[in-house]
Amino acid sequence: MKQKDILALIGTAEQTNVQFKERITRNNKYNVSCEMVALSNSHGGKIVVGVKDSEGQANPLSYNEVQETSNLLGDLASEGVVPSILIDIENVSIEGGVIVVATIKEGMNKPYRDNKGVIWVKQGADKRKVFDNTELSEMMSECGNFDPDMASVREATIDD
Repeated sequence: MKQKDILALIGTAEQTNVQFKERITRNNKYNVSCEMVALSNSHGGKIVVGVKDSEGQANPLSYNEVQETSNLLGDLASEGVVPSILIDIENVSIEGGVIVVATIKEGMNKPYRDNKGVIWVKQGADKRKVFDNTELSEMMSECGNFDPDMASVREATIDD
């Protein structure tokens, strides 16, 4: 990704597969891990750090912030998402500093949960909790973790 790509991305605002964060801190790291879960349970996407999401303006990170952010993102992918996921992190230089882009792929081991056991999916530019068993079974079927044809049927007999 190059500076022009980042600026174009910022200009399109948050969407289903793109989330902006100005910074990742102790106060919002749970929310970031929930975004990772939602992206993994949906079709994947990017978390872009160094953008004021309410204003759609770049607020680049310093060298030290880039290092800290990269470490936090890696920790969240390992400890904030269950089962753990792998992410790709790209640092993009722009005027005034660096924007960190974390790419999260669609998961192959759905459903993913946050470290509190909550399952999230993307809903437009936001995320939502999953409570419906049908939605969970569909999610598991998509990735091969559940085959409804192989599931037992209660009180069924050999005659059925």
